[in-house]
Amino acid sequence: LAAGPYAAPALVPAIRPAEGPLPGPPSLVADGRRVAFDPVAGAAVPWLWLVRKREGDSWESACLPGRLREYGTPAEVDEIIVSGVARDGREGPPARLPGPAGSGAP
Repeated sequence: LAAGPYAAPALVPAIRPAEGPLPGPPSLVADGRRVAFDPVAGAAVPWLWLVRKREGDSWESACLPGRLREYGTPAEVDEIIVSGVARDGREGPPARLPGPAGSGAP
């Protein structure tokens, strides 16, 4: 199983009933080699960050602890989408940094 469906981390489905507010869309700043993200003032602090990056037609996702505030990226990334995830598994609204190639979502 470790070489198959459980080879990469994944988000578990949200637990119902919902508990508390959703994290708001983060503020994003990129410098070519990393993207920094912070919770919006007054919004719930996320338990996890869901970071998605697009290079050409390929998407990759990473689940990061909510205490982290940046993620390293190669310079060739075309698009980055970051959203906060509440402790009960609900994903908040995303923030997007489009690259030179434009749009498309995972």
